[in-house]
Amino acid sequence: MRFLSPVNKPIIEAMTQNARPAAVLGIEIDGQVRAVLEIFHTEENHAEIGLSVEDAYQGRGLGRRLFDAGLSVAADSGIETADFFFDSENVRIRSLVKRAGAKMRSLGGGEVTAAINIANAMAVRSHKATV
Repeated sequence: MRFLSPVNKPIIEAMTQNARPAAVLGIEIDGQVRAVLEIFHTEENHAEIGLSVEDAYQGRGLGRRLFDAGLSVAADSGIETADFFFDSENVRIRSLVKRAGAKMRSLGGGEVTAAINIANAMAVRSHKATV
């Protein structure tokens, strides 16, 4: 599945041929990567960011740490805006993107997109860290 929609083998092959992340960040625990964030440039100064945390390691702040680090990497790479796609029931990612000032909208079928202005998200993060 890709963004909660089934895809066939030719689509998967085309996506893997073209899917080259600009950056990959991970958190390793006990010798295994337990959380990962990937940044994919989709247009000039724009990216799609994906974040995954292994189920058994959720609720420990790993996603938040990767999200914050990913914003910094995106900003340093000249990315101005980014999209996150996630399931509407994923309250953890919803909280992260909301905290970053994302504009969210439902795409139907339980899928949500969140558009983030990286500079604004960094300013919000910086302000909360100093309060």
